[in-house]
Amino acid sequence: MSNPAGFADSGEIADIVAYLASPAARSVTGAAWTVDNGAYA
Repeated sequence: MSNPAGFADSGEIADIVAYLASPAARSVTGAAWTVDNGAYA
């Protein structure tokens, strides 16, 4: 379950890490990812 804007839970972070470690993210280079549930859009 998602937390309010500004707070990401460990499952959300794990999902992003899993994506970035997968072949699907092979085109992602030099990116900074902000995980804040839209608090700072």
